[in-house]
Amino acid sequence: MNKVRLIGVLILLIGIACHYFLDKEFRGFWIGAIMGFGIALIITGKIKKVW
Repeated sequence: MNKVRLIGVLILLIGIACHYFLDKEFRGFWIGAIMGFGIALIITGKIKKVW
């Protein structure tokens, strides 16, 4: 498992923990965006450079 996928797993776990442990007022778009970003890193497994 490369570093980017490992970071993706960590971000996904943080997002899931925030989803279950924070109040309902704080859950919403940002928690979903964090979890989606973690899933995207797991699936792609690499970050492409634009430049």
